[in-house]
Amino acid sequence: MKNKILCVYFIFFIGISQCDEGVRSRSSSGTMDTFEFGGDPIKRQSGEVTFTKSGTIGALEKNVRIPIVIPECTDLTYVRVDVDNPIGPPYVTMDYDLNTVVIKYRPLQYSLSSYVITAKSKLSPLCTFGV
Repeated sequence: MKNKILCVYFIFFIGISQCDEGVRSRSSSGTMDTFEFGGDPIKRQSGEVTFTKSGTIGALEKNVRIPIVIPECTDLTYVRVDVDNPIGPPYVTMDYDLNTVVIKYRPLQYSLSSYVITAKSKLSPLCTFGV
């Protein structure tokens, strides 16, 4: 009983998200949240995958900005963000002016998480080659 109380304390206050087998198995199934940006389904299907990035977010990081770097003369058409967090989902937004994904956590949400970002882009009609 004492170990379970300590486990709950660590999960809530310090962010250790894998104290026992129950949390570990939950982490691998059912804690992935998907956020999609890019308008209608036709836009989501168009373009090629030109950017993929994965990483981790530390327990004390509350605001993470990940820039999306796409090739020159292309327009961003679709962005998918998968975030795995055993405690709860973050707030995920897309800053289209800077082509940046913003992942934010609530003030008392201390836990480790990981993310995978996939972006599609297509050739810009405004870009002219050879001029």
